[in-house]
Amino acid sequence: MADLLKLRDEGKIRYVGVSNFSAEQHVQAARYGPVHSSQPKYHMMFRGAEESVLPTCLEEGIGVIVHSPLGRGLLTGKYRPGHRFAADDQRHDRPEFVPGQFEAAYSRVKKLSAWAADHGRDIVQLAIAWTLAHPAVTSSIVGAKTPEQAVHNAGAAEWTLTEAELGELDAILNGFQLDAG
Repeated sequence: MADLLKLRDEGKIRYVGVSNFSAEQHVQAARYGPVHSSQPKYHMMFRGAEESVLPTCLEEGIGVIVHSPLGRGLLTGKYRPGHRFAADDQRHDRPEFVPGQFEAAYSRVKKLSAWAADHGRDIVQLAIAWTLAHPAVTSSIVGAKTPEQAVHNAGAAEWTLTEAELGELDAILNGFQLDAG
């Protein structure tokens, strides 16, 4: 933090951001100077950040820019059980794509896709809008391979999920969470 604050004071950086910090690491870093942003992994099936990271960021005034809101593609509905990723794809050995866990997740993805369709959207926009519904979340980092995907993804910001809708989504997920990965 001392080096980052020195760079800030020299005008070489404007803001300090961290990624994948625990709540305790956020608090410790903030003792030395302002932490402006945090990038935790957070999506509908990986909600560990809700336990302490997101509340800590709210308390400390740290903006949250979540990464992996689409669960590395899991929450796109594009991948089906039995899909195998190439050895050079970072997902080929990720816990969320291993047999057993992937099938359990996919059954919920199908239900979430249907729910999104019933609301005039698709699961991609649902997954992004869901992260943005948390009061600590400022923004989501979402990958796009085409300009059309970027425009489509940005449309999620126009969808504000209600408390009732969030409750319906929680009922669909029924406590399901992916193993850490």
